[in-house]
Amino acid sequence: ALNRAVLQVNAIRPRIASYEIFHRPLLNCVPEAERAVREVLSEIEIFAERAKAYYFEAMGAGAYKVYVECEEVWIPRKEESFEASGFTAFSGFITNEDGTMATGRVKLVFGGDYVFSVRNIALYENIYSSDEEKIPAFCEYSKYDLSSLTSDFLSFTENPIELDGYTVMSKDYDIENESTVVLPYYKRGIFKVKYRRRPAAVEYTETPEEDDTVIDLDDELASLLPNLVGAYVWLDDEPAKAQIYMSLYQERAVDIERRIKNVKPAAYVTNGW
Repeated sequence: ALNRAVLQVNAIRPRIASYEIFHRPLLNCVPEAERAVREVLSEIEIFAERAKAYYFEAMGAGAYKVYVECEEVWIPRKEESFEASGFTAFSGFITNEDGTMATGRVKLVFGGDYVFSVRNIALYENIYSSDEEKIPAFCEYSKYDLSSLTSDFLSFTENPIELDGYTVMSKDYDIENESTVVLPYYKRGIFKVKYRRRPAAVEYTETPEEDDTVIDLDDELASLLPNLVGAYVWLDDEPAKAQIYMSLYQERAVDIERRIKNVKPAAYVTNGW
């Protein structure tokens, strides 16, 4: 009953938190970024200078090879066959024979005995770390799920995104599934995302006399809890008593909501005009 009441009371004046997204995607050094789906009917060769990692998505039965140029000779460094029923991501590092990262010209070749499809082909000159799992996908949009990235996400605020700390964004992004920020791949910057935070739940303890848990609400909102909890507790056994407590809660809650509404600004200027 208490945790149910905390969530309801929090909705009157939810606390606002923020999360910073450092969206600085790696540049694709393929001369013309290969996003479109391409049917591989015969060998396709993709070249780039100083690429250290590759990424692509493929569907069907095929193969790819990675070459490194050494003294005008193409040295094969990796070869892999695959069979995928849907578009599947493939990525890896491009290294020399001694295991060091490639520093010269590289070539990515697609081919095989069957027709298959590839898309979102990328060769990256820069990498984030020695962990192959951190080679980023090359796709039109990057997605950030705030419900996974934070422990207290409840919902987004109005106009939730600021770019580089001063510009409120009104376009060039999207919200998906009520918790995911979708950013264009090449829209680089630091994005501050504001959201309404979920108050921490109160955990049950068998020694309430020793419980020093602090309820995650400000003092004014916390003062609403006794009446609302009382309404929940007495709802089944004594509905009349529960209604009295609910009426006391609603009277006080309406007063707080009215005051919040009266102090909201008429305009919120953030873009310097």
